Parts: sequence; structure tokens; C-alpha cells
Amino acid sequence: MKIWKVKCCRQDTVNVNEARICSDHFTESDFERDMMSELMGLNYPRKLKPEAVPSLYLPNARHPAPAALKRKQRMETKENHQQRRKLIGEQL
Repeated sequence: MKIWKVKCCRQDTVNVNEARICSDHFTESDFERDMMSELMGLNYPRKLKPEAVPSLYLPNARHPAPAALKRKQRMETKENHQQRRKLIGEQL
């Protein structure tokens, strides 16, 4: 998981049970094949190989992806809301 954080330029705390990443960041060879579903023409959920690491369309430290900027803004907004609730609670 540490290499994922480095590849995605994440420096915040990540809850691996809730974290998600788009399949666009992986190559086709990063996914396991489900031959039965493929042969039957079923729309099956794709499953990553255990050793898969995101490698496509990743942000870098100098040029963060728009999603990384939005995440930072959401985190700042959340922190501001928490501070406001704390202040309001102390005033009551």
C-alpha cells in the first residue's frame, strides 16, 4: 500500500478499507481474467491482481492532478466545518 501512496502523491492518511482508485490508472495486464464470464459474454466486475500498482495518468508532485486538488479542497473544507462545530459547541 505504501507504493500506492507514493504513486498517487498521497501524503494524507488513507483508510485502505474505504479508499478507491479508478481502473483507468491500471494497465490491462494488471487485471485477472475471468474466462468463463468472457466466453459467456457477461459483464463481470474486473479484479486486480494482488501485485498490481497504479501506473497510468498519475499526478506528480509538481503538477498534481485536478482530482488531487479537489481532494485537498474537500479536506480543507471538512477541517473548517469541524472547527466551526467545535466553536459553536463551546459557545453553547
